[in-house]
Amino acid sequence: MLVFGVDVPLVEIVFVLSIIAGLLLLEAIVVVMLLMKQMNKAKKVLELVENLSSSILSIKKAEIEELDHLKVGGGRLRPVLSSPVRAPVSSGTVNRSSVRSKTRTGVRSRPIPTKKQ
Repeated sequence: MLVFGVDVPLVEIVFVLSIIAGLLLLEAIVVVMLLMKQMNKAKKVLELVENLSSSILSIKKAEIEELDHLKVGGGRLRPVLSSPVRAPVSSGTVNRSSVRSKTRTGVRSRPIPTKKQ
């Protein structure tokens, strides 16, 4: 067979094309395997997110039922969380004149409790 004026045997051309096709097939197999692995990871993440959302939903339902019970029955508040959430304590000084509480007669200043050192 003549290719650009050079005599090239047909067997070598078929051999080179088969090597190229084999490499492409191998690459396609690797890509499909990686996609399947990523799909399984995404499926696991989806299941975990669904589990998390159902857990959060059940906690919120329990909190709502407890608040409804407190409104209707006037029972004692029991903690929902295992550890209480505390507000951060400021380490700076507080201007006592800026803290005011309303009374029937108007606005009056009230002292702020401070930590004893």
